[in-house]
Amino acid sequence: MSGPNPNPNPNPNPNPMEQENVQEIMIQAQRIQGEMDILQKDLEKRVYKMKSSDGNLEIKASGKKKILSVTFDESFVNEENREKIQELIKVTLNDLIKDMEGKISQEVAKITGDVSTEV
Repeated sequence: MSGPNPNPNPNPNPNPMEQENVQEIMIQAQRIQGEMDILQKDLEKRVYKMKSSDGNLEIKASGKKKILSVTFDESFVNEENREKIQELIKVTLNDLIKDMEGKISQEVAKITGDVSTEV
């Protein structure tokens, strides 16, 4: 009676070309990881900003996706505009986040090519 094969690899002598391909892939993966680490640090230092379509609101966020400031045009801020201000904040924040994600995706694509990753 024979037990399970202790060597699951059916080819005990790997092809030297296959080994080279694996080594190339590993080197490329290490290069990409190094570039992604550098990009991540760079992105964290960046400041993104978005103005509302009417120019009455500006929001700034860090590359860590934290809101740094919300600024209104002084002539716009009054009690009558309360609901409009709330809507402007929501829409402009969403636009800012979408813009940031697009820019970050472009930077990642420059490094990874066709490989899909999230930052």
